[in-house]
Amino acid sequence: MSTAKLHREENPNFAEWIWEKWEISESNLYRLIDEWRVGEALANLGHKPLESHVRKMTELRRQTSDKVAITVYDTIARCRTRVTGDLVEKVVNDLGFLPKDADAADVSRRVRDLLAPPKEEEETETENEVQGDGVPNITSLGNDSPNGESSPNPSNSKGDPLATKDIKRLQDALGALQDAAKKVNKAAARRAVEAQPGVAVPLVQEIGSLLQQIDRAVAFKLPKTE
Repeated sequence: MSTAKLHREENPNFAEWIWEKWEISESNLYRLIDEWRVGEALANLGHKPLESHVRKMTELRRQTSDKVAITVYDTIARCRTRVTGDLVEKVVNDLGFLPKDADAADVSRRVRDLLAPPKEEEETETENEVQGDGVPNITSLGNDSPNGESSPNPSNSKGDPLATKDIKRLQDALGALQDAAKKVNKAAARRAVEAQPGVAVPLVQEIGSLLQQIDRAVAFKLPKTE
């Protein structure tokens, strides 16, 4: 709007036009525009971060890259049930200076290390997973294994708790999409639009928007599998 001066017919002064439209200053508008890329990317991952969280990630993006900033927040959100501004700020501060070419996977590992429970807690959890006779508790071991086999390690050597949760996310998403595919078809959608366009059209548009969001989320090069 500013570059093409599309506001001129309503008010030639861009700052005044912004205030009349949204009651925010021009500097605040540009700050929100700068934060939008990070906020949109996090929303596509299913997160609903507060603006203060996005602002901190935007600062990190300027220092490093979009991918690193998004990875940091995504890792925090999946390691904690509740994300607070203090937690986000502490993690970013504890990470310290990160170079422009910082590797996102390496940064994610560092974040997980920062959020890991103290060693004493880990030892207590390990003791709880062993029965009184020294035999590992099969129930607790199954939780760490994607296939639920009686083994202390996932069958995939690259597996970790975060990856296991991600597998569950994908399985749930696939199940929901399969159920939806059984209920929705082109004929049903057309009948609904013809009968009640005011109700059906927004529903069809929202379904299409969500499918595009899912498509963007899985639009990356996949490794070959045997």
